[in-house]
Amino acid sequence: MSIRTKWILTLSVLVVLLVGIAVYYSRQQGRHDSLAEDLDQAQNTLITNSQRKAILQGQLDLANLAYTDRLAVFPDSSQSMEIQQALLGAADEAGVVVASIATGEPKVEQVAGRSYQVFSVQVSAQGRMEDVLRFVGVLGYWLPTSAIDSTGVTMNEGGQAALTMSLRVYASQTG
Repeated sequence: MSIRTKWILTLSVLVVLLVGIAVYYSRQQGRHDSLAEDLDQAQNTLITNSQRKAILQGQLDLANLAYTDRLAVFPDSSQSMEIQQALLGAADEAGVVVASIATGEPKVEQVAGRSYQVFSVQVSAQGRMEDVLRFVGVLGYWLPTSAIDSTGVTMNEGGQAALTMSLRVYASQTG
């Protein structure tokens, strides 16, 4: 091979290498630009989400404060609802219609060394005399931890009776 051919061959190899390096570099630069753009987007999203998180955290704190305030006003509303559901179940079983149920705030009472929440409940019910008496009887099944303080029954025309009753319902002390 002549020197001229060797030079041409060497230069050709160098040109191919330079072209390959230039193509590789341009692809890497494009990839770098794409990744930089994705990183900018991710940083903007992170900032936006951080701000939104701070706003939502503030709203959650306000909601928790409101919940705590409501819990202080209605300390154990679930137990009060359970009492009302039991009274309605007893009324349904006895065949009377409950006209009204009023549940007072619970008070703590000591019985045999244990603390109980005591709910004062006023109930008005209407129905036939037998059904009203049965209602008083089935209350022991539906509310076994209750005590009747006072009961008043009035007889209406046609054998209908109206019952007014004051109960104390004992529930386990929570907290």
